[in-house]
Amino acid sequence: MLTGLAPESLLDTYHGERHPVASGLVAFTSQITSLATMRDPELCQRRNDTIAAAAKAPGITDWLARRLSQLDISYATECATEPADGTYHVGQRVSPTLVPAAGLDWNLALPNPSTGPTGSGRIGPVNFQFVDGLETPLLIRPDGYLAAHGVPTDPHTVLANLASYLPGGPT
Repeated sequence: MLTGLAPESLLDTYHGERHPVASGLVAFTSQITSLATMRDPELCQRRNDTIAAAAKAPGITDWLARRLSQLDISYATECATEPADGTYHVGQRVSPTLVPAAGLDWNLALPNPSTGPTGSGRIGPVNFQFVDGLETPLLIRPDGYLAAHGVPTDPHTVLANLASYLPGGPT
């Protein structure tokens, strides 16, 4: 926006994407705060008993950690959770265990080829790396969300395609 490179309509998408996330976080935080600040001894005992029972449920700790850290957020309309079949949807968070973060760079995750060079590198703001078990190339935004899949495997081509979206062009 500031550089004039992104279309003005991009700003119009911000409220629709982020407002529901912010509202949900505020509501969830408010509920947790209300539970944590109870003063009635009987209600506190019920709360503690409920939490102790819930803590024994498989996966509850992971769910709570993902919820509080906002790692459960997905902008994808097709699917709100990490897929079991390895397919990802644009707008969905890509697990850093599958594709490690590249700092503030874009990340081009490439399937390991059966022959030829493998490894990782960086071209401008695009980090590229080969990932075992990946079916299709993934372009991951710096915040860890999938920007595109099935993109070209040449980092130079990806960078050239990103040039019209990156502030200041490719650097």
